[in-house]
Amino acid sequence: MTDTSHQEKGSGSRGIEVEGLEAGFGETLVVDGVSFQARVGELLAIVGHGGSGKSTLVRALGIGGEGLWRRARTATLGLPLMVQPQNYTTVQGTLRSLLEAGGPDQSPESLIEAAWDGRSEAVEQVRSWLDLPIGQLQPPWKARLALFTACAVGVGGVRIFDEPDADAPDEVREWLVGPLRRLARHSAVILVSHHLNLVRRVADRVLLLVEGRPVEQSPVEEFFGRPRHPRTRQFLRYGS
Repeated sequence: MTDTSHQEKGSGSRGIEVEGLEAGFGETLVVDGVSFQARVGELLAIVGHGGSGKSTLVRALGIGGEGLWRRARTATLGLPLMVQPQNYTTVQGTLRSLLEAGGPDQSPESLIEAAWDGRSEAVEQVRSWLDLPIGQLQPPWKARLALFTACAVGVGGVRIFDEPDADAPDEVREWLVGPLRRLARHSAVILVSHHLNLVRRVADRVLLLVEGRPVEQSPVEEFFGRPRHPRTRQFLRYGS
């Protein structure tokens, strides 16, 4: 994996750049004309109401899916890509098996500690799931956090996280702040989340999708403090 720790925040090398992305299933258009770039040294958050096309966008960028089609005017991936999917039920194996496949030179236990910046409560919880099938972890937030862990190991590349905090208790969501900030210093990070407080704390830029279309994309301070589009103001008022 590429180490880009020498880059200044927000001015790093190109991680991923997409222009005019469309995606859907059959005759149904779900993502319509989305353009963005995520550079090394920044975190782009993608937000929107449920059903706005966020997870379809993630699938179109990396993991695909049965029946999914996608096209774009341009799509450039400049670095290795890692994706944490929202759907954990199809994941085979345990967190140990995922970590051993991706980091054979370190023990899974040490990789977990590094991924969570040594935060003791997070490390203890995640280690307790190490040998359990990810697809069977309950409640579901445990499975998503296990997948987040596998995708948060190391630095560099492009990291995409699809709602790692979905349904998680507030204290567990707090655990994500440190790892996301660390990754955003040395990687190009895309985070999909419904939780605007988390987005506000970790994002550099925010992209709002409404019915699959990009409505506003701006620096995080501007998005929350001086939103330009009426739909953005409505979204911030009523939430996701």
